[in-house]
Amino acid sequence: MKKIVCMDLGNTIIHNDAICFEAGYEKLYSTLEITSMDIARWKENMNQLYLQMYATREEGEIEVPFQQFLKKAIEEMNVQTRYSLDDLEFIVYQAATIDSVENDILSFLEFLKARCIPVYVISNSTFSKRCLCDTLKKLGLDDYITEVYSSADIGIRKPNACFFHQIIALQSFSKGEILYIGNDAWVDYHFAMNIGLEFVWYNHEKKKKELGCQTIQNYQELMKIWGEKFD
Repeated sequence: MKKIVCMDLGNTIIHNDAICFEAGYEKLYSTLEITSMDIARWKENMNQLYLQMYATREEGEIEVPFQQFLKKAIEEMNVQTRYSLDDLEFIVYQAATIDSVENDILSFLEFLKARCIPVYVISNSTFSKRCLCDTLKKLGLDDYITEVYSSADIGIRKPNACFFHQIIALQSFSKGEILYIGNDAWVDYHFAMNIGLEFVWYNHEKKKKELGCQTIQNYQELMKIWGEKFD
């Protein structure tokens, strides 16, 4: 019997419709009231620094928090601000990201809530928990989520099992009581395998790939196949 569900966030619970860092940089420029350079140069400098700092992000399992990037940018461009890095990150995030609710996820979350099954989000994101929770709240999903964990706060990226082991709240459960759901056939699958969790691949894009796990294309299918595991 499963007592807890862990889920990836992007393209598993929410759909990442778009992310435009330039829109975020423009908002940041106006917020900081920069007069030492025009906006074109500001955006060019931000883009170049981003490329430098994130060049090897996908190759390793160490996260580069967006706040670390912002701190470096402010220092290198000698910008003075009364805002905290936490607030500046939030300003960029709100201007840059557009998300929507994944198909059928609400019915699945209702299904779990009715059975008192807590849901923990484990996300690879350069943005902090505060930003991710903001999206969940805007989309009306926050009441279904027990807690959110971002690699930006943990400092480690999936599929490294250390990410999971840093989440103290999950350590009181046996691995057999946890079901992990994700959309990435490499990152999420190997994350679950590295820990020893039962994994369901949310393959809503209908990719042709064979994994040694249950594969579903929608959450109605998941409730039908796995429902008895929560009863």
